[in-house]
Amino acid sequence: MLDQNEISLIIMAAGHGSRFGGPKQLMPVGTNGEFLMDYSIEYAIEQGIEEIVIVTNSSFETTLCNHLKKFDSRAQVTLKYQDIFTKEYDNTAVLYGTAIAMLAGAVGCSNSVIVLNADDYYGREGFESVTETLLNNTNVEACLAGYHLETTLSDFGTVSRAVCTSDVNNFLHDISEYHHIQKDLAGNISTSDGVLFSGKEPVSMNFWGFKQIFIDFVEEEFRHFVLSNVENHEFGIPDLVKQYIKLHKNSLLICPLNTSEWAGLTYPEDLDKVKTFLKGK
Repeated sequence: MLDQNEISLIIMAAGHGSRFGGPKQLMPVGTNGEFLMDYSIEYAIEQGIEEIVIVTNSSFETTLCNHLKKFDSRAQVTLKYQDIFTKEYDNTAVLYGTAIAMLAGAVGCSNSVIVLNADDYYGREGFESVTETLLNNTNVEACLAGYHLETTLSDFGTVSRAVCTSDVNNFLHDISEYHHIQKDLAGNISTSDGVLFSGKEPVSMNFWGFKQIFIDFVEEEFRHFVLSNVENHEFGIPDLVKQYIKLHKNSLLICPLNTSEWAGLTYPEDLDKVKTFLKGK
């Protein structure tokens, strides 16, 4: 059984926010100028997690160093740079994806890890559930926080979501990416090509818990990925999870969340709604 000191938090913060119009992870959203990642750091510290790794772009270094000083007395916060990590493999045509960000953060780390986006608010319950699963489920090698689809939509455009299916014990059986999801004026949720959803489906919002055995698997797959020299192919966590659960049945647990409390920035118009949502958090 693990203890909290054997869990590290990796926050993926290297994106440039093309749809948003700038780096969402550096946008002040809280009443005291908090970034969205501040809430994740705070909730991780509440769970006893002391090692925080921010995987970012080297161009954001000064802003993040200045902003994150406030956590120095309560946690060990380290910046690692995805752009520098990928330069080591510059013979590869394309290197991008969430799994690369995770590996950049996990270099030199022997802990289990919680991995999540910098530009999402995940709520306290998500941290409580994922941490508890990593600490107390010895037969589980990975887990994810399962948010209700209906709580993760934008009022200002379509979104893509990774919809999960599981067995009666909440072990993940499959994860499928759907694009152009939106709620219409009648409250119906569907894709642009007519796939309908109830809204209660669990979706992955890139909030993962991984034990070292899964990280070892990703490192091995990354070696194959680099050698294959594949162009325009994303090295993403969901695809690796799908591979892993085919090899290791009942190894990844979906942590169902009662509150399913989530907020995020996709479009510029989302900003005011997120700021209102975060008041009092």
